Amino acid sequence: MARINRKTITIIDGYNVINAWDELKKYIGTDLEHARDLLIDKVINYKYVTGGKVILVFDANYVKDNKGTEVNIKGVKVVYTREKINADSYIEEIVKRLAMDKRNVIKVVTYDYAEQQNILGSGAIRVTPEEFKYRLIDTEKRLKLIYVEEENKKSKENLIENMIDDEIIKKIKSFKAKQNLTKQ
Repeated sequence: MARINRKTITIIDGYNVINAWDELKKYIGTDLEHARDLLIDKVINYKYVTGGKVILVFDANYVKDNKGTEVNIKGVKVVYTREKINADSYIEEIVKRLAMDKRNVIKVVTYDYAEQQNILGSGAIRVTPEEFKYRLIDTEKRLKLIYVEEENKKSKENLIENMIDDEIIKKIKSFKAKQNLTKQ
């Protein structure tokens, strides 16, 4: 039986998440760019651990003459919508397009009720910002485990006995054994 090759795609309404999380929301009035950067860093870690495609969308619809931008930051597609196109409209359109391929598993992170109804109707899965926060916490725990495993692996590789040829180790052990016999 042929196996279906599924692609998981997570689409995140950036400002929706920032407004939902106290640790990011506190920067809205003072340093919105910092809040965006913090979210982007967390999403990069999420992408690294999950391996799926991730699209992070920010409204830029009120910026006059804005043509919109899409940048790839460490594998995460970060979108700033163009003038007069809000994140909800952008997300709804991309979900519609991606849902045409039934192999795609599309998750949309948003609190927006109208957007939820539209994406659910298109076949996507809704994830609340709160649920996503817990997924990111789990991701950070997994990253720490990966880091610890890598460090342990490096330290084992750096043991002197791992750097010496097996034949030399046998000779050293044989020499030690002979010395222990002569001491007795």
